[in-house]
Amino acid sequence: MPYFDRTRKCSIVFLSLSALFFIMTIITFFNSQFSEILAYNFTNDLRGSILTVIFLLIAIILLVAGIAIRAICKDAKEDFHRIDKLISELEKRD
Repeated sequence: MPYFDRTRKCSIVFLSLSALFFIMTIITFFNSQFSEILAYNFTNDLRGSILTVIFLLIAIILLVAGIAIRAICKDAKEDFHRIDKLISELEKRD
């Protein structure tokens, strides 16, 4: 259905950005001393650890948003198909 083309593209963009932020999370995790926080609850590089957590949260939010948009689009398509089917049945009766 052409109605949901922009929604599908938006979902693809969200899922792609989520993958990008997961990669950024991995890169910042290995560049920061985040493992010190996990082991000792203390680090000298707080900025890198905060960036790691922020990138991870953004990645999770974008992933959930992309999946939710895709599910809503699928439900709306099914509803439109049901409405079209009901309209065609009503037209056949008349």
